[in-house]
Amino acid sequence: TSRARLAQPERVGVVGIYRANEAIARKMGATEYLTVKDDPVARIRDLTEGAGADVVLEAAGSEAALPLSLDLARRGGTVVLMGIVGGGRRMFMESDVFALKDLRVDGVFAYTTHNFAEALRLIEAGRMNVKLLITHTFALPDFEKAFDLLSTRKEPVVKVMLRP
Repeated sequence: TSRARLAQPERVGVVGIYRANEAIARKMGATEYLTVKDDPVARIRDLTEGAGADVVLEAAGSEAALPLSLDLARRGGTVVLMGIVGGGRRMFMESDVFALKDLRVDGVFAYTTHNFAEALRLIEAGRMNVKLLITHTFALPDFEKAFDLLSTRKEPVVKVMLRP
């Protein structure tokens, strides 16, 4: 969200599962926050006079996120796939959407050393506050509790830090 804000778009919309993450998303620069239950495609179309989003960054890595990201994008828009679903899952979807919507779809597997260096410069310069993302901290010996929290989501969680 913060990185998207640096490009100075008019709006930055975030679609999440949990309403509890809205405050963090807004502090990171989101101007709109929707949950998947809010009919995000219709809401984004309302906000963009029917067009859809210029750029969609899919970072959730869920099976439902890929078709949703394609639906959120405007005709001629860009979709960047960063989330990893895992497990060798195959998705079946209408292939014509790529051509009919004239979409540019990019996949990103990993970040380069340059990306990390740029992110560190932005953090050090105070242009990106990543502390907001760390919602929980555990001592390294308590790693099982940390992984349990991440897998069960018994409370709102974004990132968990393990302390040596």
